[in-house]
Amino acid sequence: MRMLIALVLGAAAVTMCLPSYAETAASMVVKSISKQVPVEFELQRAEGMLSKIEPQIERCKHDVAQAEVNLENLEADIRKLRDRVAEQETTLKRGAELLRGAPNGVLAASATEMAKSRMAVDLKRRLEVCKNHKAMLSAKEKLRDRHRQAVGAARARLDAVRCERDHLHDMAQSLRVQKMQIEALAAATPNLKLDDSALSEAKSVLGKIKNRLDVAQKMLDDESVFAAGDKDTPVSPELVEAEIRDFVSGKPAAPAAPARR
Repeated sequence: MRMLIALVLGAAAVTMCLPSYAETAASMVVKSISKQVPVEFELQRAEGMLSKIEPQIERCKHDVAQAEVNLENLEADIRKLRDRVAEQETTLKRGAELLRGAPNGVLAASATEMAKSRMAVDLKRRLEVCKNHKAMLSAKEKLRDRHRQAVGAARARLDAVRCERDHLHDMAQSLRVQKMQIEALAAATPNLKLDDSALSEAKSVLGKIKNRLDVAQKMLDDESVFAAGDKDTPVSPELVEAEIRDFVSGKPAAPAAPARR
């Protein structure tokens, strides 16, 4: 019985640890793959991603233009509807004056009740139509406000994407120049093996490459200083001081004495 319990507990412990093992293994695989991808490939990949942004920007520009056209059409509809509502309200006011028997009304006091009743029915119908048009006008004005906000947001988004694209493009160009400089320095420093690998998307690609190139630049600088120090030969402080004094005074430098061994 104790053995069975121990086996069950052991299996449970292994099961609980499996996600951790899987996560660690996946992380090791990603790191292993990233070490096999050269910087040149990643730079080309990042530049390829930047080139794919252009069609997206064009689609965004088309969407902004379409939204602006829709807004212009909506504003034209609002102007026409506002004029129609104003005309209908004027007609309704005149009709109401006629029904009241106003002095400037056309209907005389002797007008038949039937004529007034017919006019009232017609005005009632016109009133409902005017109410509907006025409600429609109010709805379209609210829709226009939302369209204006949407157009403004789309323009801001387009400008932001353009700015970010230009920034990433400049960053990629700067990294390519930096890579060329490091390669030239690495050629003069054969003792250092340059790590040139990374694997990520767009910004992270450029960010990781920049970080690694900065680290490599620092390593190469340190290696160059160290290598130069190894090749230095002992010198006499007096000779150095005399050489500096002659250089400052403009005198020709004396031939260097051989170093003592």
